Amino acid sequence: MSHLQGPVPVGNSSYVDRGFEAQVLREIYAARWVLLLGPRQHGKTSALVRIRKQLSESGIHSAMIDMQSVPPLTQYPDLLRWIVSSVARQFRLEPVDYEGDDLGVMLSRALPGDALPVVILVDEASNIKDAAWRNSFYGQIRAISSLRADADPQSYPARLRFAFSGTFKPETLIDDANSPFNVCERLETDDLTIQQVIELCAACGVSDSERCGRAIYDFVGGQPYLCQRLISAVEGAQDELGILAEAIGFLGQGTSDHVSNLFGKILAEPKLADIVRLMVQNGKAPYEAADADYKYLRVLGIAALVGNELFFRNRLYREIAARSPQIMGGAVVAERATIFFVLQSAFSKIRDSKLREIAASAHRGAVAAYNGGSNRMALAGIGSSIEAILLDTIIGSSQQDVSAAIQSSGAKFSGYQVAGDPASWTLSNLIKVGRQLAG
Repeated sequence: MSHLQGPVPVGNSSYVDRGFEAQVLREIYAARWVLLLGPRQHGKTSALVRIRKQLSESGIHSAMIDMQSVPPLTQYPDLLRWIVSSVARQFRLEPVDYEGDDLGVMLSRALPGDALPVVILVDEASNIKDAAWRNSFYGQIRAISSLRADADPQSYPARLRFAFSGTFKPETLIDDANSPFNVCERLETDDLTIQQVIELCAACGVSDSERCGRAIYDFVGGQPYLCQRLISAVEGAQDELGILAEAIGFLGQGTSDHVSNLFGKILAEPKLADIVRLMVQNGKAPYEAADADYKYLRVLGIAALVGNELFFRNRLYREIAARSPQIMGGAVVAERATIFFVLQSAFSKIRDSKLREIAASAHRGAVAAYNGGSNRMALAGIGSSIEAILLDTIIGSSQQDVSAAIQSSGAKFSGYQVAGDPASWTLSNLIKVGRQLAG
């Protein structure tokens, strides 16, 4: 049976071994630290579960920390205590009783008392939202790495190995001087092969596994989650190819959470959207190895590197990008295009927290309304989002600049509108004055 939610359980027939899993193990056995990067829903967590099992069978201690499960905390030391206590529990030890914020000291008290190596697997490593906390945490881990050179073999710096996993740009996540990722072996997840997709179909009970597998691979390539999703639609069906064609058509509309999340990340960074647009126009884009954005498109999973050029990872992504006005800059498309949410971080320049939340929420509502066919509600949502952005621009400007902008814009205030209260203005006046202030 196909598996769509969470890591694939050990022993489940829908799990497919891939090369990156063995690579991670080789690096750990060689006492090296690892950075594993790859798209969402690409099997990273499932692989880490199996890596931990193999480490245990090899007599190596290991603990796994999912940074997505960190609870709401108010102080940085609380974050360290939560992480180290989780490590200690996995080694069946008591929580560490320490009030300071020295991660090295805390970890040294949370490790088993023998001299065996200890591996800490950090999943979703980018998921520390507070930038200061993130820099401190990873800076302290980097400091542990620096101690390894002349450490006693039985000391905690010599025993510890870290493996970090996630979907992020390590070059920009934290300050370069604080980064433990610079001392890691960088590995990336790989797609399924066409033969593996066919075998996965057979393992999930698809009778015509050859033709179904090839049709799936033709549309989504070897993206594990998308393959599993299409296989799940076929399982138990009488007309496997007919049902598969319907599932492919629905997925191609681009409304799934998987596609929305991927394109939302791309649209949040104009440079990424520019590269994807070039890939649509030319079928490929030259790869700039020294540019973190080009690397990130591979990590996100939309692009694959062939030779020295980037190509779309599969036909699904290529077709959605080609008909997206957000990617193509408003170019006319032959059919109704899907619109994507942009990430909350795209609204970070809005200074007022309430207006930031209004802008983001209204935007999400507008996108959902448009994709659901409610054009009037979509327009209302877009208008509300724009209004919040303009209000923040005007309220955050000096009174002198606002007065000058009002004069040069030709804005006219009547009825309930008060010149000194932008919240009372019509959207038309907000646009006129806001454009003047924004240059």
